[in-house]
Amino acid sequence: MPGLPSDYLDSFYNVTDCVEELDDTLNRTRVDMDEVNQTVAICEDELSILKEKTNDMVDEAALTEQMMQYANRYRHSHTEVRNSLERAIDLFKYEYRYKDALDEIGNALERVEPGVFKQIEEFYYENRDNLLQ
Repeated sequence: MPGLPSDYLDSFYNVTDCVEELDDTLNRTRVDMDEVNQTVAICEDELSILKEKTNDMVDEAALTEQMMQYANRYRHSHTEVRNSLERAIDLFKYEYRYKDALDEIGNALERVEPGVFKQIEEFYYENRDNLLQ
């Protein structure tokens, strides 16, 4: 992936801040276990959110790449697909908006070949582990 979206980075920094707060709490002379447990719970929640965002972002980026590769077959014969592909590449490479890039290219492909989005998506999830290695 060319970069990380700002909302993802916000989540990442939330987890980092939470872990630093936990470290500070544990390094005090007198440790308040209720405060430690509360901070651990918050960190777990933040980490869970980050993990979900990570998985979503990786899937969106990988699916977008699959869609872009598929769209190349229509690049020269369908102006709309070419334009959407160029827009999706910009969203992907420069703005790190993987979901928006996926929507852009997916919608263009659906107009040319109805049902192809679901077909590529199913292939991706069936082969996800192999594709992400």
